[in-house]
Amino acid sequence: MKIINVCQGSEEWHEVRYRKIGGTAAGDLMSKTSYDKLKLDLLGAHLEPFELEESFTSTAMQRGIELEPLARQYLEDYTGLVFNEYGWLQSDIDCLGISPDGLTEDKKISCEIKCPSRSVHMSYILGKTLPYFWQNMNYFAINKDLEKHYFISYRPESKIPGHIIELARDTEVYITKKIGGRVGDFADELLLNAAKMDKELKEILTDTKNKYML
Repeated sequence: MKIINVCQGSEEWHEVRYRKIGGTAAGDLMSKTSYDKLKLDLLGAHLEPFELEESFTSTAMQRGIELEPLARQYLEDYTGLVFNEYGWLQSDIDCLGISPDGLTEDKKISCEIKCPSRSVHMSYILGKTLPYFWQNMNYFAINKDLEKHYFISYRPESKIPGHIIELARDTEVYITKKIGGRVGDFADELLLNAAKMDKELKEILTDTKNKYML
């Protein structure tokens, strides 16, 4: 794993993430129906230069941006840890990485923060499945030294402002109400898919460049 220190949201950060599978796209990597579409998008990106596009920020997204520092502080108070901000964690697999919401100085504990709506927050509190399943698994897949990871759903308006799930590699988690397993096994599965995707991308790009003499 390599840490790239760029400010999240900056042009440099967007360029680092270009042509990469991050936390959000990890679910597409693990989906039989979305895998090929993701591959085509990545292939297309490899044949086009990076260009910063103006992105739309919804009310919900803006809320998350504003509340994330408060959520991080809530988690720090809860755990007694300090979570530093880093721009990008690059996997040893070229196409895979993640923008962490927090990582301790020793790089052994990380966190993923969400600041959802009232109904979604309650669904996380009452639910059996792990929210943002593959995004959370991606932390363990990328960081081989990771010992613990926290998912926090933060909603300061609620009497339960912080719903916190603590994960380790041997933690049992559910991807659906009936299908579950160990975090470490799911992380290994994600790594295998990422390696497969990386190999396919490089082979197709080589063939395409040879065909079109690029």
